[in-house]
Amino acid sequence: MIRYKYAVTFFSSVCFVVFLGLTTDARLKLITSTHDKLAHCIVFCIETVLFTMMFECDTVQLPAFIPKRLRSRNLAAYEPFSMNKYLLAFIVCCVCASTSSEFAQQFLSRGKRSFDVNDILANFSGSLLGLGIAYKIEQQIQHNYENR
Repeated sequence: MIRYKYAVTFFSSVCFVVFLGLTTDARLKLITSTHDKLAHCIVFCIETVLFTMMFECDTVQLPAFIPKRLRSRNLAAYEPFSMNKYLLAFIVCCVCASTSSEFAQQFLSRGKRSFDVNDILANFSGSLLGLGIAYKIEQQIQHNYENR
């Protein structure tokens, strides 16, 4: 089940962050130029918290495509499988988004924005921090719910 408040906030903030990541406007660059790595870390922390909190249950049902040659007659083309939301957030936010954002920034800005390995490390550490924060928030919510 999806928590729609978190989902809308997550996707809205992703659009805003992508805009900031691709813009080459000098006025907007002043915001992040002084503390660029800190900005990367904070943004990825917030995005990871929102992504993780978007899922209400601890397990997320995902469809998996099974090629025709591998499935039997009784098996559908898409079989759902479950994944822990924290593992999903680690894969999506910490691994995929942290690295692909730098490649996308380099490619989509046509070389006006530079690729930086330290940005990837800041992205990864921010995502990891966000994952820990989301886990603690979920534990606190569950604790408060049980003590009612």
